[in-house]
Amino acid sequence: GDVGSGFIVCGVSAQDKTFVRKPSVVSGATNFSLSAGTNADDCEWIVHDRNTLSYVGDHECVLPAAGVDSTVLSTSMYMSTTASGVVTPTPIFAEIVEGSGYNKIIEVYNPTAYTVALDSYVLGAISNHGFEYEAYLAFTEGAQILPGHTYTVCRCNSPTECINNDTALTQCDQNASGTSPDWLAYNGNDALFLLRGPRSMPTNMSGHTVVDTFGYAYES
Repeated sequence: GDVGSGFIVCGVSAQDKTFVRKPSVVSGATNFSLSAGTNADDCEWIVHDRNTLSYVGDHECVLPAAGVDSTVLSTSMYMSTTASGVVTPTPIFAEIVEGSGYNKIIEVYNPTAYTVALDSYVLGAISNHGFEYEAYLAFTEGAQILPGHTYTVCRCNSPTECINNDTALTQCDQNASGTSPDWLAYNGNDALFLLRGPRSMPTNMSGHTVVDTFGYAYES
């Protein structure tokens, strides 16, 4: 499997790569073309070889910085307002790891000064530049991300293997192996979405709001 051989990210093919969000990125990208950029300087990602594990379980980011005023953050790009007017902290994709076989890791980071409750979010997938969400994954019920921390979801070839490195599996907060459909076994031109909404399959019409993306969708 590969993480989107059809995508060009930072000027290179996304196939057989690991992507780590740059420390300066503190909010999600609903338009992936802005996140992908055209070269290493204007994109939001740092490109590494596949099977790069040294960043799993941690993420370097300029936020939240020591002494950050949470009142300021609550009115900034780092927060999101729901339809009912409730202001909530917004997590972002921090790392997309492409591993050998169907081993995958997706890491979500909290750049805000607030604890993020992941019950309000799901991961969605659209394959092959498609038009409809084909799979989703709800985070473990009750899961949270503390300010400046990550939440790591892994898909491993076997229950005891994650990218042929058992130590990487210890960094996983949630093992998505064996889920049906096996949405983390993404390949080809698949797109990944971090969505705010109910713990159910997203639709393209209503119910979920895109918070962050990795990959393109809605194309022929």
